[in-house]
Amino acid sequence: MSLHPLADKRARLADAAALVTDGAVVALGGGLSARLPMALVRELIRQGRHGLHLVGSAHSIDVDLLVAAGAARRCEESYVGFEQDLGLAPAYRRAAEQGTIEVAESCCATILAQLRAAEMGLPFLPVRGVRGSDIVSLHPEYTEITCPFTGETLVAVPPLAALALGLLVRGARPAWSLAALPLFALAWAWQGSLAGEIAATALTALACVALAERAGAPRRRAGRPARARPNRAAGSAPPPA
Repeated sequence: MSLHPLADKRARLADAAALVTDGAVVALGGGLSARLPMALVRELIRQGRHGLHLVGSAHSIDVDLLVAAGAARRCEESYVGFEQDLGLAPAYRRAAEQGTIEVAESCCATILAQLRAAEMGLPFLPVRGVRGSDIVSLHPEYTEITCPFTGETLVAVPPLAALALGLLVRGARPAWSLAALPLFALAWAWQGSLAGEIAATALTALACVALAERAGAPRRRAGRPARARPNRAAGSAPPPA
Protein backbone atom coordinates (compact mmCIF):
# COMPACT_ATOMS: atom_id res chain seq x y z
CA MET A 1 0.00 0.00 0.00
CA SER A 2 1.32 3.41 -0.94
CA LEU A 3 2.10 5.87 1.86
CA HIS A 4 1.32 8.80 -0.40
CA PRO A 5 -2.17 10.31 -0.08
CA LEU A 6 -4.48 9.61 -2.99
CA ALA A 7 -5.15 12.45 -5.37
CA ASP A 8 -8.76 13.62 -5.23
CA LYS A 9 -10.24 12.80 -8.65
CA ARG A 10 -13.62 14.24 -7.86
CA ALA A 11 -14.65 17.41 -9.67
CA ARG A 12 -17.48 19.88 -9.70
CA LEU A 13 -20.13 19.17 -12.29
CA ALA A 14 -19.27 22.16 -14.50
CA ASP A 15 -15.55 21.30 -14.45
CA ALA A 16 -16.21 17.66 -15.35
CA ALA A 17 -18.48 18.60 -18.25
CA ALA A 18 -15.93 21.13 -19.51
CA LEU A 19 -13.56 18.22 -20.26
CA VAL A 20 -15.91 17.05 -23.02
CA THR A 21 -14.92 18.88 -26.17
CA ASP A 22 -17.06 19.85 -29.16
CA GLY A 23 -17.16 17.00 -31.66
CA ALA A 24 -16.20 14.38 -29.09
CA VAL A 25 -17.45 10.81 -29.01
CA VAL A 26 -19.61 10.46 -25.91
CA ALA A 27 -20.58 7.00 -24.64
CA LEU A 28 -23.66 7.21 -22.42
CA GLY A 29 -24.16 4.82 -19.53
CA GLY A 30 -27.43 3.43 -18.25
CA GLY A 31 -30.29 2.28 -20.42
CA LEU A 32 -33.78 3.38 -21.46
CA SER A 33 -34.97 5.58 -18.56
CA ALA A 34 -32.78 4.15 -15.79
CA ARG A 35 -29.39 5.23 -14.43
CA LEU A 36 -28.88 7.94 -17.06
CA PRO A 37 -26.16 10.57 -16.41
CA MET A 38 -28.68 13.41 -16.60
CA ALA A 39 -26.76 15.94 -14.51
CA LEU A 40 -23.84 15.80 -16.95
CA VAL A 41 -26.19 15.80 -19.95
CA ARG A 42 -27.88 18.99 -18.77
CA GLU A 43 -24.52 20.60 -17.98
CA LEU A 44 -23.21 19.84 -21.49
CA ILE A 45 -26.27 21.62 -22.88
CA ARG A 46 -25.77 24.61 -20.56
CA GLN A 47 -22.18 24.89 -21.76
CA GLY A 48 -23.31 24.95 -25.39
CA ARG A 49 -21.57 21.79 -26.52
CA HIS A 50 -22.19 20.80 -30.15
CA GLY A 51 -21.15 18.25 -32.78
CA LEU A 52 -21.19 15.32 -30.34
CA HIS A 53 -21.16 11.72 -31.54
CA LEU A 54 -23.45 9.86 -29.11
CA VAL A 55 -23.01 6.15 -28.47
CA GLY A 56 -25.20 3.88 -26.38
CA SER A 57 -27.61 0.99 -26.24
CA ALA A 58 -31.32 1.85 -25.90
CA HIS A 59 -31.59 5.36 -24.47
CA SER A 60 -34.29 7.95 -24.01
CA ILE A 61 -34.45 11.46 -22.55
CA ASP A 62 -30.67 11.89 -22.36
CA VAL A 63 -30.19 11.51 -26.11
CA ASP A 64 -33.44 13.35 -26.86
CA LEU A 65 -32.38 16.41 -24.86
CA LEU A 66 -28.95 16.55 -26.48
CA VAL A 67 -30.52 16.29 -29.94
CA ALA A 68 -33.19 18.90 -29.14
CA ALA A 69 -30.50 21.30 -27.91
CA GLY A 70 -28.49 20.92 -31.12
CA ALA A 71 -25.60 19.29 -29.26
CA ALA A 72 -25.55 16.04 -31.27
CA ARG A 73 -24.17 15.45 -34.76
CA ARG A 74 -24.37 11.64 -34.96
CA CYS A 75 -26.31 9.07 -32.93
CA GLU A 76 -25.12 5.48 -32.70
CA GLU A 77 -27.91 3.82 -30.74
CA SER A 78 -30.07 0.72 -30.90
CA TYR A 79 -33.20 2.63 -29.80
CA VAL A 80 -34.11 6.11 -28.60
CA GLY A 81 -37.55 6.39 -27.04
CA PHE A 82 -39.82 5.91 -24.06
CA GLU A 83 -40.86 2.30 -24.64
CA GLN A 84 -44.49 1.27 -25.10
CA ASP A 85 -46.01 4.14 -23.11
CA LEU A 86 -44.82 7.21 -25.03
CA GLY A 87 -43.13 5.81 -28.13
CA LEU A 88 -40.13 7.21 -29.94
CA ALA A 89 -38.31 10.23 -28.53
CA PRO A 90 -39.83 13.24 -30.34
CA ALA A 91 -36.75 15.42 -30.87
CA TYR A 92 -34.68 12.45 -32.02
CA ARG A 93 -37.39 11.27 -34.40
CA ARG A 94 -37.87 14.76 -35.85
CA ALA A 95 -34.12 15.24 -36.36
CA ALA A 96 -33.80 11.82 -37.99
CA GLU A 97 -36.71 12.50 -40.36
CA GLN A 98 -35.37 15.95 -41.28
CA GLY A 99 -31.80 14.73 -41.68
CA THR A 100 -30.34 17.18 -39.17
CA ILE A 101 -28.45 14.38 -37.40
CA GLU A 102 -26.64 11.33 -38.72
CA VAL A 103 -28.36 8.12 -37.64
CA ALA A 104 -26.22 5.00 -37.46
CA GLU A 105 -28.70 2.53 -36.00
CA SER A 106 -27.49 -0.82 -34.74
CA CYS A 107 -28.76 -3.41 -32.27
CA CYS A 108 -28.13 -3.79 -28.53
CA ALA A 109 -26.06 -6.97 -28.73
CA THR A 110 -23.87 -5.57 -31.50
CA ILE A 111 -23.12 -2.32 -29.65
CA LEU A 112 -22.30 -4.26 -26.48
CA ALA A 113 -20.00 -6.55 -28.49
CA GLN A 114 -18.18 -3.47 -29.76
CA LEU A 115 -17.85 -2.11 -26.22
CA ARG A 116 -16.43 -5.44 -25.08
CA ALA A 117 -13.98 -5.52 -27.98
CA ALA A 118 -12.73 -2.09 -26.91
CA GLU A 119 -12.49 -3.21 -23.28
CA MET A 120 -10.51 -6.34 -24.19
CA GLY A 121 -8.28 -4.62 -26.73
CA LEU A 122 -9.46 -6.84 -29.58
CA PRO A 123 -9.61 -5.70 -33.22
CA PHE A 124 -13.14 -7.10 -33.60
CA LEU A 125 -15.76 -9.48 -32.20
CA PRO A 126 -18.09 -11.65 -34.31
CA VAL A 127 -21.88 -11.29 -34.10
CA ARG A 128 -24.86 -12.97 -35.74
CA GLY A 129 -27.76 -10.61 -35.09
CA VAL A 130 -27.29 -8.10 -37.92
CA ARG A 131 -26.80 -10.66 -40.69
CA GLY A 132 -29.19 -10.10 -43.59
CA SER A 133 -30.47 -6.77 -42.24
CA ASP A 134 -30.22 -3.22 -43.55
CA ILE A 135 -28.20 -2.31 -40.43
CA VAL A 136 -25.10 -3.59 -42.21
CA SER A 137 -25.64 -1.01 -44.97
CA LEU A 138 -25.45 1.78 -42.36
CA HIS A 139 -22.07 0.53 -41.17
CA PRO A 140 -19.48 0.04 -43.91
CA GLU A 141 -16.98 -0.83 -41.19
CA TYR A 142 -18.86 -4.10 -40.50
CA THR A 143 -17.59 -6.97 -42.61
CA GLU A 144 -18.52 -10.61 -43.11
CA ILE A 145 -16.06 -13.30 -42.07
CA THR A 146 -16.04 -17.09 -42.16
CA CYS A 147 -15.59 -18.92 -38.87
CA PRO A 148 -12.41 -21.04 -39.19
CA PHE A 149 -13.95 -23.77 -37.02
CA THR A 150 -17.52 -24.15 -38.29
CA GLY A 151 -17.51 -22.41 -41.68
CA GLU A 152 -20.41 -20.22 -40.52
CA THR A 153 -20.69 -16.73 -41.97
CA LEU A 154 -20.53 -14.10 -39.21
CA VAL A 155 -20.30 -10.31 -39.08
CA ALA A 156 -17.11 -8.86 -37.59
CA VAL A 157 -17.67 -5.57 -35.78
CA PRO A 158 -14.75 -3.33 -34.68
CA PRO A 159 -14.23 -1.83 -31.21
CA LEU A 160 -16.70 0.96 -30.65
CA ALA A 161 -13.87 3.47 -30.28
CA ALA A 162 -12.60 2.52 -33.72
CA LEU A 163 -16.07 2.74 -35.17
CA ALA A 164 -16.90 6.05 -33.59
CA LEU A 165 -15.13 8.38 -36.02
CA GLY A 166 -14.65 5.92 -38.85
CA LEU A 167 -10.88 5.83 -38.33
CA LEU A 168 -10.54 2.21 -39.33
CA VAL A 169 -13.18 2.11 -42.04
CA ARG A 170 -11.57 0.05 -44.76
CA GLY A 171 -8.12 1.26 -43.77
CA ALA A 172 -9.02 4.96 -43.99
CA ARG A 173 -6.55 5.71 -41.19
CA PRO A 174 -3.99 3.60 -39.32
CA ALA A 175 -5.01 1.93 -36.08
CA TRP A 176 -2.53 3.94 -34.00
CA SER A 177 -4.49 7.13 -34.71
CA LEU A 178 -7.24 5.74 -32.46
CA ALA A 179 -5.24 6.95 -29.46
CA ALA A 180 -6.01 10.55 -30.42
CA LEU A 181 -9.80 10.07 -30.29
CA PRO A 182 -11.63 12.60 -28.12
CA LEU A 183 -13.59 9.85 -26.34
CA PHE A 184 -15.59 10.27 -23.14
CA ALA A 185 -17.90 8.09 -21.07
CA LEU A 186 -20.67 9.53 -18.92
CA ALA A 187 -21.96 7.14 -16.28
CA TRP A 188 -24.29 7.50 -13.31
CA ALA A 189 -23.14 5.94 -10.06
CA TRP A 190 -24.56 5.92 -6.53
CA GLN A 191 -21.21 6.02 -4.75
CA GLY A 192 -17.73 7.33 -5.50
CA SER A 193 -14.36 7.67 -3.83
CA LEU A 194 -11.50 10.16 -3.78
CA ALA A 195 -9.48 7.81 -5.99
CA GLY A 196 -12.06 7.85 -8.74
CA GLU A 197 -13.62 4.48 -7.99
CA ILE A 198 -17.35 4.27 -8.54
CA ALA A 199 -20.04 1.81 -7.57
CA ALA A 200 -22.79 1.17 -10.10
CA THR A 201 -25.11 -1.69 -10.78
CA ALA A 202 -25.53 -1.01 -14.50
CA LEU A 203 -23.46 -3.26 -16.75
CA THR A 204 -23.79 -0.77 -19.60
CA ALA A 205 -22.38 2.01 -17.44
CA LEU A 206 -19.44 -0.14 -16.36
CA ALA A 207 -18.81 -1.14 -19.98
CA CYS A 208 -18.64 2.53 -20.94
CA VAL A 209 -16.19 3.23 -18.12
CA ALA A 210 -14.03 0.37 -19.36
CA LEU A 211 -14.18 1.88 -22.85
CA ALA A 212 -12.95 5.20 -21.49
CA GLU A 213 -10.09 3.44 -19.73
CA ARG A 214 -9.02 1.76 -22.96
CA ALA A 215 -8.94 5.22 -24.52
CA GLY A 216 -6.38 6.45 -22.03
CA ALA A 217 -7.98 7.13 -18.66
CA PRO A 218 -6.15 5.51 -15.71
CA ARG A 219 -7.51 2.21 -14.46
CA ARG A 220 -9.18 2.20 -11.07
CA ARG A 221 -8.07 -0.13 -8.32
CA ALA A 222 -10.60 -2.65 -7.16
CA GLY A 223 -11.89 -2.00 -3.69
CA ARG A 224 -14.80 -0.84 -1.63
CA PRO A 225 -15.73 2.68 -2.68
CA ALA A 226 -16.30 5.35 -0.09
CA ARG A 227 -19.43 7.47 0.03
CA ALA A 228 -19.16 10.53 -2.19
CA ARG A 229 -20.00 14.03 -1.08
CA PRO A 230 -23.15 15.31 -2.89
CA ASN A 231 -22.56 17.40 -6.03
CA ARG A 232 -18.83 16.66 -6.00
CA ALA A 233 -18.22 13.33 -7.70
CA ALA A 234 -18.11 13.69 -11.44
CA GLY A 235 -20.80 11.53 -13.01
CA SER A 236 -22.04 10.46 -9.58
CA ALA A 237 -25.08 11.17 -7.49
CA PRO A 238 -25.80 10.79 -3.78
CA PRO A 239 -27.39 7.49 -2.78
CA PRO A 240 -31.20 7.40 -2.98
CA ALA A 241 -33.13 8.23 0.16
